[in-house]
Amino acid sequence: MKTRLLLIHRYLKEHIAIRAVCILTFALIVGMVVFPLIRLMPVISESTFIPLHYNIYLGIDRFGPWGNYLILPILALVFALVNLFVASSIDAGRLRGEVLEASRDFLSLVLAASLAANALVLSAATVFFVLLNI
Repeated sequence: MKTRLLLIHRYLKEHIAIRAVCILTFALIVGMVVFPLIRLMPVISESTFIPLHYNIYLGIDRFGPWGNYLILPILALVFALVNLFVASSIDAGRLRGEVLEASRDFLSLVLAASLAANALVLSAATVFFVLLNI
């Protein structure tokens, strides 16, 4: 485990742009936890169940405990950590193969860029989730 963390640390230390993307990604994930808590506190205090899904044909069609909103930030965190680990492994040359050797830098950058893309999509889902409950 320590070698994996050192691998990620070295990867972030060498690539300044990827470090900035990672900081943006983890800031979005923290925002995905804090923003709904602030906005949903009045709703949570009134009811233990909140709307979890909206369907354009039927309206609100799924209710559940308010803690279920944490699924999106947890999912974003898992995606970010897996992407970061795979990108750092590719960059360090730990994953072998003809295709990986030829395009190691490109694949590493694409995976790192997908960190922010995943976080943005899940952040938008969190915002819509909050708007559903206001």
